Amino acid sequence: MKHTFVFTLTFLSACIGNDQGGFVQPSCTIDGGSGVPTWTRESTPTTANLRAVWNTTGVACAVGEGGVAIRKSADIWFATPTGTTATLRSTHGNAATNVYAVGDGATAIISYDNCSSWQALPPPPAPVDLHGITAALNSSTVAVGNMGTIIRLTGGGWESLPSNT
Repeated sequence: MKHTFVFTLTFLSACIGNDQGGFVQPSCTIDGGSGVPTWTRESTPTTANLRAVWNTTGVACAVGEGGVAIRKSADIWFATPTGTTATLRSTHGNAATNVYAVGDGATAIISYDNCSSWQALPPPPAPVDLHGITAALNSSTVAVGNMGTIIRLTGGGWESLPSNT
């Protein structure tokens, strides 16, 4: 059986995270109140390498190679169509109704429904691979990528920000 691996490091809470080169273990229990997470492997509907995971109350989303996206609801992982085959390298949201994912070839997608389905965002101004995205509660969404790219999503699409690199 092929293991599902992730390649970024993000800890979203005491029990949600992904590990450099480790198996995606997006849930845990706290051991006897000691505050130490006890990680458990979970079955997923994919054998693709996953690159990032994000969660909020009641739902977790993971994205990865080949445009794969999966969501966890009620302790079950489900595959969700993204409309892309590009590797997705990062995902983040400011609510379950605003979850973003970015990746290779300037791919940028959004889910408005708890990661159940995805749709393309306007293309960024530069055709570079995007490696990270963050979506703040104040609706400020920023992505970063190759060649010092920093872009911010506005009502009219993406705008480039200076990176001084």
